Amino acid sequence: MARPRPSGWIPGYIRAGRIDSGIHLLAVPAWIAAIATVVLAVVVILALGLARRALNDHARQLTDQRELTSQLAEVVAQQVKDLRVSLDERRRAQACHVFLDLTRGEVPAQAEPEELGSAATKPPGSGQSPCPVIATVHNNSQQPVYDLYVIWQLGTVRMGKPDRAARLMPGSQIQFERQAEPPRADAVADDPDLGAEPATPQEPAALSAFLTFRDAAGVRWTVREDGTLTDISSAHDGWTSRD
Repeated sequence: MARPRPSGWIPGYIRAGRIDSGIHLLAVPAWIAAIATVVLAVVVILALGLARRALNDHARQLTDQRELTSQLAEVVAQQVKDLRVSLDERRRAQACHVFLDLTRGEVPAQAEPEELGSAATKPPGSGQSPCPVIATVHNNSQQPVYDLYVIWQLGTVRMGKPDRAARLMPGSQIQFERQAEPPRADAVADDPDLGAEPATPQEPAALSAFLTFRDAAGVRWTVREDGTLTDISSAHDGWTSRD
């Protein structure tokens, strides 16, 4: 005899279905979490890719900026160099038109032929005066120059006091004359070898000179016979104290 079924009884297959549905319902959050994890991983990968691209772009910009800065630095350096050359050329514009000529071995115009003949037969050391050396200063610039000094040298030793002119006008020239003199007595005393022979005048070729002057801008220069021009504005003109 069949047992009576209690009230509210549900068949087993229905209960099983209810249990299976519960299992599926419990698995849904796990799937959602897995999908969210995958999505998050994809987002992180994309974010890392974008960040890497941004860093690469920034690094490229920095490299371009460094190259541009280097190029600008080279351009500025070249401009500074060109400016210095331009300023130096402007600074030397007047001075390079002032020069010195030395004329050696010419017979003085006032000497008579008879005197020249008798002087040529005189032995060395008899007081014969050699031909003078003539220094001619030319100012071919467009402005006057000032405080000219022709400084004479016998070999490497300065000889006597400088010849001075207060100014030289544009397009003008001025001449100074000097003879090579025998060694001074004090020089002979300092060097006994100089007194071994009679004091004789030196050859004109041994006598040289250089010029110092101040241009219209107040810059002091020296110029030598070979045309070498030197700015000596910062140097101390010690020789002026011996004038």
